[in-house]
Amino acid sequence: MAETTNAFLFTVLPINHALVLVWVPNKLVHAQMRVCVTSVALDPDVPSQTLTYSLCTNAPAGARVDPVNGVFEWVPDESCLGTNIINITVGDDGKPPLSDTISFAVIVFERPQLMAHLTSTNGLTLTWSSIPGGVYRVQFKSGFDDMEWRDIEPDITATDFMAEAVDVVEWGSARFYRVAVWCNSIARLAARRTVCNSGLTPVQELECHRANFFVVVMRSVSG
Repeated sequence: MAETTNAFLFTVLPINHALVLVWVPNKLVHAQMRVCVTSVALDPDVPSQTLTYSLCTNAPAGARVDPVNGVFEWVPDESCLGTNIINITVGDDGKPPLSDTISFAVIVFERPQLMAHLTSTNGLTLTWSSIPGGVYRVQFKSGFDDMEWRDIEPDITATDFMAEAVDVVEWGSARFYRVAVWCNSIARLAARRTVCNSGLTPVQELECHRANFFVVVMRSVSG
C-alpha cells in the first residue's frame, strides 16, 4: 500500500488583547480656563499596535482630542456653565480591532465675580465666587493707568463656593482690584491657561481670570 504524505501550512495569528483607557477624574474649572487632559491607553500587545483616539459625537463645541497622543483640549465659555460630559474612545488596529471608552465631567463655573464691603476700621472685605480647593490671588493698583499690579498676601485657598480677603485702605484713597485664579487642587492652572490632570505641570505665570473693581473710600464728614 502506497503512503501519502500531506503538508499543511499553519498560520498562527496573535491574540488581540483588550486595551484599557486609564480613568480620568472630573475637572472643576472657571469659564475661559483651558482644560488639557492626556488620555493614557494600556495595551499589552507586542509589538505595539497603532492606537487612534477620538471624541464621541456628543462632545461640546470647540473640544478636540489629538488622534495620535490622546491629548484632550477645550476652552469652555460662559455658555457651558454646569456639567459637561466628555467621552473619549481609543481603538487599535488589531484583528479584530478593539476599543475602549472613558467618560469624565468638566464642571464649568462662572469666572470669579468680585464684590467689596467696607468695614468700620478702614478695612475692605473682598469676596468672590470660587471653586473649593482653588487658590486665588487678589491684586490691586491705585491708578487705572498703572502698569504694575500689587499682591495682597497671602494667597487664598477656597474652602467653599465663596472666598474672601481683607485689605486695609487709607481714607480718601482709590484702588482698582482684581482676583486671579492661581491654581487648583483638582485642575491646575499654568501658563497659557493650561489645565493638566497629571498635577505635575508647574504654575509658570499668573493667568488672570478676574473681575475688576474700583473702590473710592470717602473721608467721613461729621457735624
